[in-house]
Amino acid sequence: MPKNEGGLTTVHVSTQKTWYGGELQAFLLICGLRERGHRVIVFARRGGEFSARARDAGFEVREIERRGRGPKSLWTMRQWLKEIGPDITHAHDSHALTAVGLASIGRKIPLRIAARRVDFPVRSALKFTRLVDVVIAISTPVAQVCSEGGIPVEMLRVVHSGVDPSRVRTGCRVRGREVLDISEDEILVLMVANLTHHKGHDTLLRAMPSILDRYPNVRLALAGSGELDETLHQQVHVLGLDHSIRFLGFRSDIPDLLAAADLFVMPSLQEGLCTSLIDAMFAELPVVATSAGGIRDLLGLDSSEGPCGHIVEPGDSKSLSDAVLDAIEDPREVNRLAQRGLARAKTHFTHTRMIEGTLSVYRETLTLPLRQSA
Repeated sequence: MPKNEGGLTTVHVSTQKTWYGGELQAFLLICGLRERGHRVIVFARRGGEFSARARDAGFEVREIERRGRGPKSLWTMRQWLKEIGPDITHAHDSHALTAVGLASIGRKIPLRIAARRVDFPVRSALKFTRLVDVVIAISTPVAQVCSEGGIPVEMLRVVHSGVDPSRVRTGCRVRGREVLDISEDEILVLMVANLTHHKGHDTLLRAMPSILDRYPNVRLALAGSGELDETLHQQVHVLGLDHSIRFLGFRSDIPDLLAAADLFVMPSLQEGLCTSLIDAMFAELPVVATSAGGIRDLLGLDSSEGPCGHIVEPGDSKSLSDAVLDAIEDPREVNRLAQRGLARAKTHFTHTRMIEGTLSVYRETLTLPLRQSA
């Protein structure tokens, strides 16, 4: 059991080079664990954002090469695990799971955890069943996909992602609108997401002509970067929407953008949970979103209170444009839904709740007779 004077000794592994929502969740978690008196050691990709930010925050960081699966990296991690003797290893991405899972074989680590943050089909259940003891899914739909992919139900736990509400409260509407050069008589629609296929940007762009036909003063801001940047720019040009749509790239001023916006749209085709939607809920923004994946959990589609936003089916641009128009034309209803969303976010989706939920999984499963590394 714990060797850290009553606290847990935990190793957290990230092989990602860049910084996305999963890395933010892992960072919030390690900060919360340290604040609660637990020891945190980070194994992270050399030259990656997670390694740099963890080191800047004062964490003990040990760097691995790329995805950590080469013979030298695996041997090095095995030696580190022997030296540290952790109570828990926590892999925060798929490659990290493979790397630390292989490195842990024979080390008799009390608990090996893997995070599952996407609702994509599971490619290899064997990797999970052989290399970890528990899989933490960030939403009920993600857990369902894991189960359907062959991961035993008894291995699965659901802990929703969460955000720091105080970050959103730093946003300033005037500052955000000035930066974007948006006047008060324009309606700002905001989407914050990486420019990747599963986020559904194409659906939103196809919905825009109908929206602009009725409200020419709508302006769409797309915050995020990714492999579809050029493709989406071309689509905007072909649709003749260059004047109305702005690609903002990666932004560090998301709170200001949220404060500046009048409506938040998330047209995802697939979604683990979507922390940018949580930010929008804390910003009390009206929301139009699809029912993809973990958005069902987030917006309460299956709750007794009902959804806290306008909901459409993934990939349906006509329904999406209709929902955006409904939101624009019925401010009283969208404000009511936004208040419901704020209450739901406060109850279920704070970073504090995520940290405590993860700790509950740690404590619960450390007391169970878990399968030891072979």
